[in-house]
Amino acid sequence: MQCNKNGTGYMYNANIRDNEQIRRSFNELAQKTFELSFEQWYQNGYWGDGYTPHVLLDNDRVIANAAVNIINTVWQNKSRCYIQLGTVMTDPEYRNKGLASFLLNTIIAEWEAKCDAIYLFANDSVRDFYPKFGFVAANEYQSEMTIKKLPGAVRKLDMSAVQDRELLLSKYAQSNPVSALPMVEVWGIDIV
Repeated sequence: MQCNKNGTGYMYNANIRDNEQIRRSFNELAQKTFELSFEQWYQNGYWGDGYTPHVLLDNDRVIANAAVNIINTVWQNKSRCYIQLGTVMTDPEYRNKGLASFLLNTIIAEWEAKCDAIYLFANDSVRDFYPKFGFVAANEYQSEMTIKKLPGAVRKLDMSAVQDRELLLSKYAQSNPVSALPMVEVWGIDIV
């Protein structure tokens, strides 16, 4: 699909996971924007169908992205599918051209009839941007308590060791049993 903005055409692609060249460019933009990379996650086989970047390309260069994270959960004894938007980013050279708006409108049009809700977490620098798409601010809460230190053996996991990765994934797959929104499936991760 083509995205035309101000007389310039950009290519839209929502199937980048297994395209090495586009994935590399996506990771370069993620590194530049958020100082993170998805490459090791991909190389270790964890990038599943639950995480889908939607990118715009100028030639072979990823210049904007908004990703869909599929969250399957249970709320009030009913299965729910929520979409969390994330990794929303535009290369500084291409900002203020409507590229992020194109991506968000495309994703919302695709998903609004197929899911129970779409949400995102916004930092203060973009809180005025998202209401244009129907998002409203919600209060976030964090609770904490002091816990008594118990004796026991704790060790740092070595993520290069298969048995440590399997241990982490098995615990992650159990979700949080006391959560009001327990995850039914592990989003975005293929457990191998």
